[in-house]
This record gives sequence, structure tokens and C-alpha cells, in this order.
Amino acid sequence: MDPASTTGGLREAFAVVQGARGQVADIWRSMGYHAPLIHAHLGIYQALIFDRWGLDRRQCELLATVTSSVNGCRYCSMHHGAPLLQEGQDPAEVAGIKADPEGAMLKSPEDDALRRLAVKLTRTPSDDVRPEMGRLAELGFTEAQRTQAVSVVAYFAMMNRIANGLDLPLESDYLTSTR
Repeated sequence: MDPASTTGGLREAFAVVQGARGQVADIWRSMGYHAPLIHAHLGIYQALIFDRWGLDRRQCELLATVTSSVNGCRYCSMHHGAPLLQEGQDPAEVAGIKADPEGAMLKSPEDDALRRLAVKLTRTPSDDVRPEMGRLAELGFTEAQRTQAVSVVAYFAMMNRIANGLDLPLESDYLTSTR
């Protein structure tokens, strides 16, 4: 859906996305049939990724990229791999996550623990994650940070299914038009 052709509440919803993200990516356009859906998704997205209540932005983008890579969602792994690089993640690590999220070698024990949690929750969501959560606690992650990590993984598992289910192509201007 072309945001410029919309009116009323839908136009307002797209304007909020444009202001927050710098563009209206195709995944947001796919929700363009119902303005409340756009607002709800944007609220959750902003609360998980940008609000400072636990993890930092880089850690959230790491979780999003790992989850998206495990799910084979090129659209989301590209959309979140780019900000992960912008937030300072080693390019070789990002490439490793995209190529082999389960075997990627991350230098930071904290990043590796987040990666392991994201892989397990994504691959086998009903498996016991107490060992992964315990490792995060040992590394100093608070209960709020662990809750946020699980929430980010869950959110991106859903978004991956939307992007893959709709077969969304990566926007041709994505890398030059985002913040």
C-alpha cells in the first residue's frame, strides 16, 4: 500500500512510522489495511527496541538479527543487521550470525549468551530455557533485561512470519534511506 494514497487515520499512522523510522518499509505497508494494527505494532516495536528499560539498542538488534536469521527471514535479518552494524557490532560477527546463527562465534560472553537464548527460543520454543536464562543472570543481566530479551525474540519470530508469509522483498533503497 502506498502511504501517499491513504487518508485519515491510516495516513496519520504511516506518518508516525515515517517519523520514527525515516521511511515506511514494506512490512509496515503490509499492515496498511488497518491503522490500529500499525499503531499497535509500532508501540510494541518502540517499547522493545528504543525504550531504555533493560537492554541497549545494539543488544536488541542482535536478538532481532539472530532470530531472523534462524527463521530464514532475509528481509528482517537485513533490516536489523544494518542497525546492528551501526551500533558497533563487529562486521565479521554480523556476517557470521546471518550465515550460521547457531554456530556464530561472538567475542563477548554476554552477546553469545543472548545469541544462544535467541537460537533456542526460535528453534525449539517449548524447550527449557532455564540454562540460558541462568547464564544471562550469571553474566549480570537483570530480570528486566532477561524479560526484554525473551520479548524481543518473540516479537521478531512473529514479524519474521509476516515478512516470510507475504514474501516481502528487501526495498531497493533500504540501505540508503534508513536512520
